[in-house]
Amino acid sequence: MTLDRNLLTPTPAISLPTNIRPLPQSTTGISLPHFDLPFRMNGSSAAVVQQDTLDDVYNCVVAAAVTDAGTRKELPDFGVLEPTFSIQPVDTEDMMARIVQHEPRAELAFD
Repeated sequence: MTLDRNLLTPTPAISLPTNIRPLPQSTTGISLPHFDLPFRMNGSSAAVVQQDTLDDVYNCVVAAAVTDAGTRKELPDFGVLEPTFSIQPVDTEDMMARIVQHEPRAELAFD
């Protein structure tokens, strides 16, 4: 699936402030960019990966795994329960279920 840049052009009825410019065409060949993790800049733009690639799925799993549940107000069940003070061993089944709930493209296995 490719993104038609013409769909992103504002209609004539919408007037944008003069300081807003359309995004430049990607020189990396990425048609549906998602921020890469860890977030970083590549020159004047953010590092990105192509949506629905293994890198994108990996980044989504990492984001869910390092986010404490309850810290995102708009999606409070996103992330995993903080295991620091939990009874050992850590409940990896619950971690896997929480991660897969938000990233169903991933298949997880803890060793």
